[in-house]
Amino acid sequence: MHNHTDSKMPTIANMPPAQMLYQYMNTNYRELVRDGKANFDTDSFRDVLQQIKSLYDEGLLTADYSMDPEDASLFTLNGLSEPGSALLDLLQPGKQYMQMPSFDGQPSGFGYSTMLLFGISSQSAVKEEAWEFIKFMLSEEMQNSPALGGYPLNKNALEQKLQESRQKIGQGEVPLPAGQPSAEALDEHVQTLKDILGNMETKMQADLKVVSIAIEEFKAYMSGQKSVEEVSKLIQNRVSTYLNE
Repeated sequence: MHNHTDSKMPTIANMPPAQMLYQYMNTNYRELVRDGKANFDTDSFRDVLQQIKSLYDEGLLTADYSMDPEDASLFTLNGLSEPGSALLDLLQPGKQYMQMPSFDGQPSGFGYSTMLLFGISSQSAVKEEAWEFIKFMLSEEMQNSPALGGYPLNKNALEQKLQESRQKIGQGEVPLPAGQPSAEALDEHVQTLKDILGNMETKMQADLKVVSIAIEEFKAYMSGQKSVEEVSKLIQNRVSTYLNE
C-alpha cells in the first residue's frame, strides 16, 4: 500500500458501497446468519450500514474509478493471491500489508477463502474412502502440484513454494523496478509472509444469495429512499424467507 500525505485523497478509491458491504458480510457471516437464522434486524447491523453510508457521504471512500488506484487514494484493497505476487508487493518501496479496519474496532485478523471445498456427507456409505481421498488431496505431493494456485495447505508444500518464489526473484527471473533486492530483504519479506499466513483465521464465506438480497435493499438506503430501520427489516424478512425455503 502506498503512503500519501494528501489528506484530500479518499482513503480507498474504486470501492463501490456494495463491495464494502460484501466485505463486511463475508467477514462476519457467522454472526449475521447463525444456526440457519438471520440476524439483520439488529442495532449492530444497522450501525454498520450507517457507518458505510457516512464513509461515502464524507468522501473517505469513493466508488470513482481510477486506472491507478494506488495514486488516487491513501490505501488500496488487495489480497495475497499467491506467494510470488505477494513477495513482489512487499518488495515495492512504500508498500506494506495491513489488516482492513473492522467496524467494531476489534481486530478481525487475516482471513482466507478458497474456490474449492471438500466435505464428507454424514450419509455417505464410503466415509473411510472419502477421508483417504481428502488426505491424499492434502498430501505434500498433491499440494505441490503446479495445477493448484494460491497457497498450499500442506506446510511442507507451502515452505517449498515460498522458497521457489524467493529463488526466482533472487535470481532475477522476475525484474523489479527498484532493482535487485538483497538476500536479507528477501528473507525478511518471506518471513513477513510466513507470519501473516501463520496467523490466518478461517473465514466462513457468505451465501451469495444472502449477500445479493442485502446489497439490493442497501442501495435504497444509500440513495436516501428508505431509512436504515426499513432496510434492515426488509433484509431480515427476505433472508429469513430464503433460509426457510
